[in-house]
Amino acid sequence: MREFLIKQSDKQKCNVKMIKRLLLVPALSVITMACSSQETFQNQHTKVPETVPNQLQKCAEKPNCVSSEDSRQDHRIKLLVLPDNFKKEFISNHDNPVNLQHTELLLNFLNTKTNFVAIQAKENYISAESVSQMFRFVDDVEFLVTDKGIQVRSASRVGYYDFGVNRKRVNTLRDDWNNYLESIK
Repeated sequence: MREFLIKQSDKQKCNVKMIKRLLLVPALSVITMACSSQETFQNQHTKVPETVPNQLQKCAEKPNCVSSEDSRQDHRIKLLVLPDNFKKEFISNHDNPVNLQHTELLLNFLNTKTNFVAIQAKENYISAESVSQMFRFVDDVEFLVTDKGIQVRSASRVGYYDFGVNRKRVNTLRDDWNNYLESIK
């Protein structure tokens, strides 16, 4: 009987060792993924997209981008409007179609937003980064001031799906922009 108990106890020790090994593999996998995702998060801060003068970047086929210049329904979003008096200034100023007043107004507005950082501003174009509060994802937001209004594009730097975050961001931005314009009248 005693031999049986000893064998049973050895068997239990083997089972414990096996369970520890089985738990070690997923733990190492999680640590590896966390380290690699941290590297991805760090790399996304340095990867600023290239810009083309007087146009926004095109949205790729991935469903993590919206743009007011895109004709595809799943990527299309409304532009930000300029107040009527700004449109008149734009139209009457044919010698200089890029009215820097519009860009300055937009920059002032973006400076009121806590999750936006303007990266580049040229004449009628602004490139900004928006950082999500929870996971600190960096998304690119572009603005192009035209006589029709402010064209806008928002896209995730990493991942495939954005679960509607970019569309929600631009819609919220548009509402905040309209409120901002009302406040400075």
